[in-house]
Amino acid sequence: VSSLREFYAQLLAGNRPSMTAVTELAGRILQDVDEEPYPEHLETTTHDPAELVAVHAVNVAHVVSFLAAMDPIWRSHRLSLSIAALFMDVGMLETARHVLSSTQPLSMEDRSAVERHAVASSLIAERVQGLDSSLVRAIGSHHERLDGTGYPSGRRGEEIPVPARLLAAADMYVALRSKRSHRAPFSPKDALTMTLAEAEAGKLDLDRTRGLLNLSLYPVGTLVELSTAEIAEVVAPQNASQQPSLAAQPFVRILVDRKGHPVMTRVFRNLAIRPDTRVARTLSTEESALIRRPR
Repeated sequence: VSSLREFYAQLLAGNRPSMTAVTELAGRILQDVDEEPYPEHLETTTHDPAELVAVHAVNVAHVVSFLAAMDPIWRSHRLSLSIAALFMDVGMLETARHVLSSTQPLSMEDRSAVERHAVASSLIAERVQGLDSSLVRAIGSHHERLDGTGYPSGRRGEEIPVPARLLAAADMYVALRSKRSHRAPFSPKDALTMTLAEAEAGKLDLDRTRGLLNLSLYPVGTLVELSTAEIAEVVAPQNASQQPSLAAQPFVRILVDRKGHPVMTRVFRNLAIRPDTRVARTLSTEESALIRRPR
């Protein structure tokens, strides 16, 4: 994040910094996704605009790399997509810096400033030596929507390049997962549900947005209470791209039995083949901490 902030500063100063640092960062993100497909969602504790943009960019780069890994056409373009994600909001620091830390509802003027950031980002990206023109177009189009309600140009359907559609899905999901000055973050489940609802409404690319289901409604490591009254830890999601219901049926390890006793042996359960068992609820942070506390 710190190296990305420095890169942004160089760009906004009108310089032409080397792409080396950003390419190396994008490469590390791909490696992270390959080794740990469900990375921790980064949060920032500051209201510094450059920090907010950089953290969001890194999170989007992780998610878009994850989505592209499941797409046979775009799998080989993951590095380029991750690089585009790292650039796509830099224009916010030029057009709407003040909005990033605002706790007030956006005025019409503020909204106009925000909507200018996609074009500003693409213009800044054009100054970077070695950045492919197709990525510049994707950066400028990542807020377009398939039904024509997006910005900056109101493009529709096939007018929007596929890389921009992948970025749009990842961007919306990450934004909902993230804390903002005016609201708390949404849970992974709620963020996924809301993003998919936008796709079902014809705003996002449905086929590619469904790839988010493989991040799971219940991310790896989540503690859940099952319908059997057992407490379990999610250890792996199902492949839910073609069958969305599988997102609610992860692989779990039982930690506490139905009588409330710790389970000391390794007992696993595949909820996709156990119609008698489902996830009843996700445990709160406080409840999870009690379960994980050494006994």
